[in-house]
Amino acid sequence: MTSVLAVEVDVYSQIALFQCSRCNWSQELLHLKVLRRLEQHASRASVTHAWCSDQVRVVLAERVASQQELARERTMIEEVRAGADEDDLVEVPTLEWLDEQIRWRARRVGPAKCLECGSTRITPEQNRPGDPSPTIEHPGCGGSLRAIGLRYAPGEATAVVIDANGHLLD
Repeated sequence: MTSVLAVEVDVYSQIALFQCSRCNWSQELLHLKVLRRLEQHASRASVTHAWCSDQVRVVLAERVASQQELARERTMIEEVRAGADEDDLVEVPTLEWLDEQIRWRARRVGPAKCLECGSTRITPEQNRPGDPSPTIEHPGCGGSLRAIGLRYAPGEATAVVIDANGHLLD
């Protein structure tokens, strides 16, 4: 992965520990900030954990929401904003950001990609009924991979920058 920049806002990195429910497999995964260059600036991209068949491990991958999902989210945000005090809206995405995501999604070509190698042969984590947290099917044994812990490491967090179609930028 060649396109790595220092991000000065975080002074720690997050590392997730994944473990399989069936076999003895485990892996740590460093979380990166992923920025998508859109129009004239970069904004935070939506990512998910996924199994990459080319890397043969858990990776960060793009999350490419459908236009319908984004439209539903916009409607929900409008409803929340209509009934909330301004102080309650700190964590609610702005409509401008969401509108930019809707425009990006309308132009997007191709499926989500692994953010390490660019492969589209990924299996994103899913929320399954009855599971307390998202899981990924482990192709090696058919078990479920789940993040079982998170630790923080000192040092600056890093970010990768991708273009509108998920390609790493240098």
